[in-house]
Amino acid sequence: MVSNNKVSVVIPCFNRMHTISKALDSVLNQTYQNLEIIVVDDGSTDSTHEVVSKYKTVLYIRQKNSGPAAARNSGMKVSSGNFIAFLDSDDEWLPEKILTQIAKFEADSQLGIVACNVIFRSPLGDRLSNFGYCNTEFVRNLFLAGNAMVTSTVMLRRECFLTWGGFNEQLVYAEDWDFFYRIARSYKAELMAEALTIYENDPLNALTRDLQKRDRMIKDTLQVTDIIFSYEENMCKTEMKRRRYCHFFRWLASCDLYRDPIQARVYIKRAIKIMPSDYSLYPIIIKSMLINSWPHLLYRKIKRFYEQFG
Repeated sequence: MVSNNKVSVVIPCFNRMHTISKALDSVLNQTYQNLEIIVVDDGSTDSTHEVVSKYKTVLYIRQKNSGPAAARNSGMKVSSGNFIAFLDSDDEWLPEKILTQIAKFEADSQLGIVACNVIFRSPLGDRLSNFGYCNTEFVRNLFLAGNAMVTSTVMLRRECFLTWGGFNEQLVYAEDWDFFYRIARSYKAELMAEALTIYENDPLNALTRDLQKRDRMIKDTLQVTDIIFSYEENMCKTEMKRRRYCHFFRWLASCDLYRDPIQARVYIKRAIKIMPSDYSLYPIIIKSMLINSWPHLLYRKIKRFYEQFG
């Protein structure tokens, strides 16, 4: 496809010498070729620069470590494309990704942001995200329950960046949810059913290992939740806000249930305090109390015995 619309691809990275080539190759293999590729190195201490330097058409920017929001903003500031697409340095695109999205924008001048379906890849196998095509109204509703768009699937008009000023650099987590919702509430938005991005999913998420990161993630997520429900169109949606808080703490409890059942009980109690009428929460707190008790340990021994000798 020949088009005058240049797409600037912004790739933030930090110590990604082992994965950045995969991401860059997936951009270079796009069927849509009017691209500007910008890698923003957010203070890497490994050999990321040496790897990127082999790609002669890539614009490489290095900055002191400031976080993903600042890195993406730096890339957008130097970009020159009519459209901007984001790709994380450990993800990759299928060849038709940009072509499919640019066709959407060229067909509708009111469209501000487009994302696609995603393939979550892990050692346990691939799985698709669970949505089909979504129009503007549906996308806006999805954002009230959490971030509706994986960052590596997103393309937006440059005008949106100029209007809204990019990602909130005070946020380490949920900065994408905050920025993409600001665009979706002001422009037409679309989620495509096509799965055109491969997202590398860590089955042992860093948030389960690093409690400091966990605390920051909770703080930022709650802050963005408050921001989104402070907009005029959402201020009256108190029940939806309570459900969002409840589901968030339930998710945290599920992450900790087997690793730290005591902490899981803390989260599930917060969920129950918010929505005491949600009876699906109570079995979780009972389960957290039984884990590592002698009946539970006995059950596990019997189960292993039958799996081995039964």
